Amino acid sequence: MSFLQEKVERNDLIRVAVTGAPAAQQFTAIVEEVYSARAFRAAAGSEIRFVGKPPHWGQRPLVVGQRALLFVSRISGRWYEDAWEGDLPIEEIDGSEYALHRVAHERVLAFDGLPDALWAGSRPHPTLPITTCFELAALERHLTGLIEGR
Repeated sequence: MSFLQEKVERNDLIRVAVTGAPAAQQFTAIVEEVYSARAFRAAAGSEIRFVGKPPHWGQRPLVVGQRALLFVSRISGRWYEDAWEGDLPIEEIDGSEYALHRVAHERVLAFDGLPDALWAGSRPHPTLPITTCFELAALERHLTGLIEGR
């Protein structure tokens, strides 16, 4: 199985900018990009409300002002972030945009399903010891390929 394939198969993928957190695990965000829309019907530029993943087992919740790739599904009329690491925050590092995956770099590099382009476009986070940074464009290409069945 390819890297993040299971998440792509179970969820829609969007890129968002978080604009509000009115209550615990409740978020509002502006949709920047829609990568897959099996259930997701909002367009880029629209605002959505979603329930964030539970903040347990070391998972860090999104914060207002943060951008992220977000795996979402619709349950009982509400949007829910995938419960286990359902977001990949976007951060600028050394002038380039990276998507952060909260797994140590050496563990990510050992994953059998990691494509060469992602392997080459990854690095450890400069300050977070258990976080791998993927070049955003490379990760977007990989995820789009999974969505399109390539």
